[in-house]
Amino acid sequence: MESETPKDDYNQILKENLKLKAELNLLKGKKKARSALGKLASKITTNVFVGKGLKRSVLTLFEEIPEGKVSKVTLADVSSHLVWRLTRVGIFTFLLALIPLCILGIQTYILHSQNKLLQYQNSRLDQEINLEEGNRRSSLIFLMSNIMDKIGEELKNPQNSRNFLSDALIGRIVSLSQALRPYRYLENDQLINQPLSPERGQLLISLTNSGLHPSTYEKIFEKADFSYADLKNANFNGNYMQGIELSYANLEGATFNKAVLEYANLEGAKLTKVDFEETFMNGIKLNSANLQNSHLHNVKMRNANLKKADFRNAEISGDFGYSVIDSIRLDSIKIGFLDLEGIEIRNPQVMALVDTNDVASIFNLPIASREYLNENFKWQKQAVQKEDMSISSHFVLVRKKVSTLSTMDNCLKRVLEIIQSSKKIQAMEEDLKEKKETISFLPEANPFGDDNLDLTVDSVYLFRMITGGEHTPLALGWLEFDPYENTLREFSLGDTTNLVFKKSLLRTFPLECSN
Repeated sequence: MESETPKDDYNQILKENLKLKAELNLLKGKKKARSALGKLASKITTNVFVGKGLKRSVLTLFEEIPEGKVSKVTLADVSSHLVWRLTRVGIFTFLLALIPLCILGIQTYILHSQNKLLQYQNSRLDQEINLEEGNRRSSLIFLMSNIMDKIGEELKNPQNSRNFLSDALIGRIVSLSQALRPYRYLENDQLINQPLSPERGQLLISLTNSGLHPSTYEKIFEKADFSYADLKNANFNGNYMQGIELSYANLEGATFNKAVLEYANLEGAKLTKVDFEETFMNGIKLNSANLQNSHLHNVKMRNANLKKADFRNAEISGDFGYSVIDSIRLDSIKIGFLDLEGIEIRNPQVMALVDTNDVASIFNLPIASREYLNENFKWQKQAVQKEDMSISSHFVLVRKKVSTLSTMDNCLKRVLEIIQSSKKIQAMEEDLKEKKETISFLPEANPFGDDNLDLTVDSVYLFRMITGGEHTPLALGWLEFDPYENTLREFSLGDTTNLVFKKSLLRTFPLECSN
C-alpha cells in the first residue's frame, strides 16, 4: 500500500501539471490574439487617422532631423499628408455628425406630420362647434317667421293706415335681433374668418321691405342690434335706417342710394364696392370701415367719424364738412364736387406734413383731385384752449373766399332766401308746420352745373320740393327761380314741358353767380 501511494501522487501531479500547461497555453493564445487584435485595430486606426504615408514621412523627418539635413521633399511630404489626413478626419467627423442630424430630421418630420393631423382634428372640432351653434340659431328662424307674420297682421289692420307697430311687437323684434348672435359658418368647406350673423341680415332685410313708418324704424333701430350682420349685395335703396347699429357688418356690394343713414354706426364694417348715391349720412360712424372701390355720389356726410377709414380707389363727392379724418386712407381716389369745410387735423405727425400752399399735401390724390382742393380750400391754423388752460394748435380746412365752391354756395343761399321770402312758400311752410313737417328744396339745375351732383347747367335755378319730418318724404312739385328776370314759378309734378333744358335757351346771367 505504501509503495502505490507515491506513484499515484506522482501521476496525479503529472495530470495536474499537464492541465495547468494546457490552461497556460490557452491563456497565452488569448493574450496573443488580443494583442494581435489590438495591433490590428491600432494599425487600422493609425492608417485611417494617420495613414501609412504620414507615418512614413514623419519617420523620415525624424531620421533627417538629427543629421540636420531636412529636405524640402520630406517637409512637403509631411505637409501634404497632414492636410490629407485632416481632410479625411473632417469628412469622417462630418459623416458621423450627420447621423444624429438625420435622426433629428426624421423625428421633426414625424412631429410635423402629427401636428398637421392635430391641427386638422382641431379645425374639424372647431367646425363642429360652430356648426352646432349655427343649428341652435336656426331654431330662432321659426320665431322670426312668427314675428314677421305678426307684422303682416298689424299692417293689414284698417285702423293702422300709417304703418305703425305696437310697442310689444317692437320689443320682440329687438329681443330677436339680440338673440341672433354672430358665429362662424362654413364657406367653401372653410370656416369664415370673422363671425357673422346671416339671420340678423335676413331680419333687417325683411323689416326694411315692410314699409314701416319712420318713427317705428327709429324705435326699432334705437335698441336693436344688427352688428356683424351678413348683408352682402343687399339692396337698401330709399330705406330709412337712421341710428341703426351695423358695426362690423358685411355689406360688400350693397346699395344705399337715397337712403337715410344719419347717426348710424358702421364702425369696422366691410363696405367694399358699395353704392351711396344722394345718401343722407350726417353724423355717421365709419371709423375703421373698409370702403375700398365704393361710390359715394353727392352724399350728405357732415360731422361724420371717418377715423382710420379706408377709401382707396373710391369715387367721392358730396358734403363731408366738419368730419373726423384722422389716419384716413385716400390713395387713388377720384373726387367730384366736394365740400370739406371744417375738417380738422390734430395729429402732430400729420400736422408736420401740412403745406399751407398745397392743401392736398397730406393726401395721396390724383392730380385733378389735388387741383380741385387747392382751388377751393386752404389750411388755417387755429389755437384751442384745453381744460387744463394750456393752448394747443391744429389745422382747419376752410373755403377760399374767391373760389367756385364758395361762389356756388353763396349764390344758392341767396336764392333760397328769396324763395323762402315768397308768401306762397311761407303759407305752405306754416301749413306743414302744424303737421311737424318742413319743405326741402333739392337743386336740379343752376348756372354752375355739376355732373357729380346731377345738376344741369342753365341760367335758372330749378328745385324739387319735398316734405321732410316725421312722415315719409313726399314730392310736392318744382320751383324755378330766374335771377335775371327775378321771377319765381311753380310747376306741378306732371308738368314737365318747361323742364327740358336746351343750350339754345340759355340766357346771359350778368350777376356774379353766373358761371
